[in-house]
Amino acid sequence: MKKIKMLILYFLMFLLVFSACSNQSSPNPLDNDSNGSLGVIDGKWVEQKEDTLIFDKEPDFPVINSYLDLTMNDYRALAEQKNVHLIWATGKSISPSKYYGLFNSNRNCLESEVSVSIFVKNMKTGEEVSVLTGDDTSSYHILNWWLDDTRFVFQRDDRDGKRTYGVCTVNGEVTLLESLKDSTIILQHSSSYFISCEYGDEKTISFSKIGTDNHIENIGEFSSDHYIMEAVISSDFRFIALKTRENYETYDRMLEILDSTNGLFYKIEPPITQNASSVSLNTLNWQSTYLRARYHVIYNNEQESVLYEYQF
Repeated sequence: MKKIKMLILYFLMFLLVFSACSNQSSPNPLDNDSNGSLGVIDGKWVEQKEDTLIFDKEPDFPVINSYLDLTMNDYRALAEQKNVHLIWATGKSISPSKYYGLFNSNRNCLESEVSVSIFVKNMKTGEEVSVLTGDDTSSYHILNWWLDDTRFVFQRDDRDGKRTYGVCTVNGEVTLLESLKDSTIILQHSSSYFISCEYGDEKTISFSKIGTDNHIENIGEFSSDHYIMEAVISSDFRFIALKTRENYETYDRMLEILDSTNGLFYKIEPPITQNASSVSLNTLNWQSTYLRARYHVIYNNEQESVLYEYQF
């Protein structure tokens, strides 16, 4: 009987230890320091060669040289008569499936003098249709922002200076994003996610998502101690890399990483500091799970541009 009680006791102790081990989460590469202030990242800088740079090619596709039974030369002559510069096809953008293309043109709104329209091209049939037509009051601009294969975000600029964002389908169905104000600045977008701030409050950013119903879901609002100039979202939509500055007068630009799951900012020290009189962040982008950053470095009045990859 005594042996049975001992076995039961050992079994219960085993379950207790096993449960405690199971509840321990895997270590996060972004951990807070002991005093709960700005976090510390366990990562390293690796210098990159220039030939390892990856550039996104400008999307391109052929556009028909006629519209509504008139040729491009006919429209060019009409534009000259009205003293307007003809825009036949600019700002091209291709849907993720490459089934649809977008381009700006003013061929159908030459009377408005400065407005442009957004056309959708069906890559399979070749059909080109104006889905957002410019006029005397408004002009429509492509943001190269596809939510999926049939929905894209556009910007409407009114003659009175007001700016409006909206979602349009390739069939011309429009939903205005009314929660985005005229003062809203879109810092970066990726798929249905985007980062924005309000003009005059560049220390606070909003991380949001546009749902399938074209309504905006606010994931979080985060405030930094520094002025935010640029922001890029990681491929898993968790981390946001930020180019910041202490104030409006300083030239130096710093790198911070925001973890959107806990709202913590992590300042990343530059890869080069020794013998440099100035080290300033220039550009940054995500390559898979690594963050690439280009720094402008000054050594004794000599300038150098260096590319590094931060691995964590």
